[in-house]
Amino acid sequence: MTDSEPLRDEELGPGQHQPDPFCETSEKGLDKPSKNPSMQSITLRGIMLAVVLNVVYTTINAYLGINFGFGLGFGIVTVLTAYTLFHVARGGSNRQEIATTMIASTGFVVYYMLTISMYVQAYTVYTLPFWLVPSKDVLLYGSPFDPSWIPPILFHLGFVFLSTLLGFIAALAVVDYIQTRKQTKFPFYLASGVTINTCMEAGQQSRFMFRWLGIGIFVTILQYFINLLVMPFGFTTISWDFTPFLLSGFALGFILNISLLAISFIIDPKVSITMLVAGIITYAVISPILVTLGVVTPGFTGMEMYFNLLFQYMLSPALGIMLLSGLIVFGIRRLLKARKSGENTTQSITDETEGNTVGFGDYAKSYILGLVRKRRLGLAYLSILLIFIAVIVGLNVFSSYPMWVSVLIAIVLLLPIALIDTFVLVKFVGEAGIGMGVQRLAFYEIPLAMIGVQGYVPFLAYPAINPFTTTDLLGNMKIGGMTDTPRRSVLIAQLIKIFPGVITSVIFVLAAWYLIGFPTETFPAVGVLQGFAIVSIFATTATGAGFDFIAFLVAGGIVGVLATFFPISYLGVALAMFLPPSYFIPFSIGGFIRLYTDKKYGKEWFAKRGQVIAVGFIAGAAISQVIVSFLSPGLQFWILPIWLVILGVILWHYRRDPPNNSSETRNSNDATSPDKTTN
Repeated sequence: MTDSEPLRDEELGPGQHQPDPFCETSEKGLDKPSKNPSMQSITLRGIMLAVVLNVVYTTINAYLGINFGFGLGFGIVTVLTAYTLFHVARGGSNRQEIATTMIASTGFVVYYMLTISMYVQAYTVYTLPFWLVPSKDVLLYGSPFDPSWIPPILFHLGFVFLSTLLGFIAALAVVDYIQTRKQTKFPFYLASGVTINTCMEAGQQSRFMFRWLGIGIFVTILQYFINLLVMPFGFTTISWDFTPFLLSGFALGFILNISLLAISFIIDPKVSITMLVAGIITYAVISPILVTLGVVTPGFTGMEMYFNLLFQYMLSPALGIMLLSGLIVFGIRRLLKARKSGENTTQSITDETEGNTVGFGDYAKSYILGLVRKRRLGLAYLSILLIFIAVIVGLNVFSSYPMWVSVLIAIVLLLPIALIDTFVLVKFVGEAGIGMGVQRLAFYEIPLAMIGVQGYVPFLAYPAINPFTTTDLLGNMKIGGMTDTPRRSVLIAQLIKIFPGVITSVIFVLAAWYLIGFPTETFPAVGVLQGFAIVSIFATTATGAGFDFIAFLVAGGIVGVLATFFPISYLGVALAMFLPPSYFIPFSIGGFIRLYTDKKYGKEWFAKRGQVIAVGFIAGAAISQVIVSFLSPGLQFWILPIWLVILGVILWHYRRDPPNNSSETRNSNDATSPDKTTN
């Protein structure tokens, strides 16, 4: 728990609850919302700004996701924008208003199922049902205003809302457990929370963070500018792939990203250093052996070798490590302790040996008990499950199977698979700051293919939870805890962002399809083509391959035993297998720096200074990447040097004694400031 994080209700005495700083007490003793904007967590101006930014961010990320398969994070940018508009320009705000504004504005991009359905219908010989996508004639010669678009849009919107609500319910079921896990930091969300707190704090701490934010911007822009200069000569300052120069089966790369280094500094060093060792073993030992044996196809680049290794073999053992190793550590150490003490213990292994990480057993227990004990959550989950079943059966999604089999498939996907799906992503995002979806192939596509499911419809419209909304809500709850924002306000802000995001996504997809067209030279739609290729593998091929249950068990068992008796992290091993070979070296750098600073300055220095420096770097890199993404190479060549000079002069001038911010000074002298009292 950080200094700025309030006590949870379960840590207070019986009948006590954390006081709500956003409510004033009436004469009757009842809490009522404050009418003072500087005391409210959700305000009209905050919602208005959030909706505008939500539309902008969703449009940007929809464009990037469809065309290039990635997106940008705007959380810290929003924090700084809201702080400037509300606190500096308007003369007053609070951490809670800025937090909820940031949460509601982050965008909500949905395009995967819709765009792939459009591509299949328009450019292949397969015909999809009317409720999934309009006819080929409407797609190629019609308009977005054709009435035949109504059923598909309603279906996609309903599907998104149902899967999103399931993700929210899952998060609410486990939030109390997740909040107690000290190593589940949610690094990117922690960065936003620290930024909010340091913005609102008067004095040296906020100036200290902004100084390092400026350094982060300066270093990132300098990196991109040097890259522009050396690119004509065949060099780069962004990433290096050494795989073409190595023997067949070996892979090695290095990506230079300041935010990645900062994240690896924040997370547990045991994870990042284990990731280095496991990455070397994976790509310098296991991969060459598998290529030599003919199990894996050799790749000529790092990414090609990564995809071949992951999809042809490594996915099964990596998931075994992720899901089984923690349970094995728990079981062995519990037996050893019981044997040593001669008595049973109910203490969780995550409290004893895993540094308060998220364990699958405890997570599953919290997930199930949360749905059972919180009756409204359980009823909501059951209601959505029944709606999904009715839709799947009514639309005959699994047309080659009888109704009872379709019902059984839906129940399995929405109950045990949903539990595993959310656990894996919470583990990735919460403890390593990495959100990825490739592991979901083993939860949905591969099992469906193994039982003989074929055709595009079941692989596009199978019922599933949205685990990304689970991690998003849990991460934002982390921000809420850091900024004293009530969970109810966090949840409301989370719900607010869905509607403008989903509507903007649909409008953008239709506008891009009919006004620009894709895939084209100006709108390549690489993300859509990649998704189409993956779905096609399963939809058009009868296969039972793809998942090796023996490798799943053996890898999980071996790493579980090693993690029991040696100081390694099974999460680090799994990440080394899931991530490309260019990640494990930069990840380890932050871990080694963290070990050095903890030893030299003590762990308190990390909480007070090191964490703020890392957040400044993450924020600076995020802002720089957003700026650079909007500039063509020609504009970058002229504009980036100007920014470098301006930033360099500012940083040099204020390197020791930054000027006082008038609003900060006013806040520090105001004894009635809500931030003064909460801090």
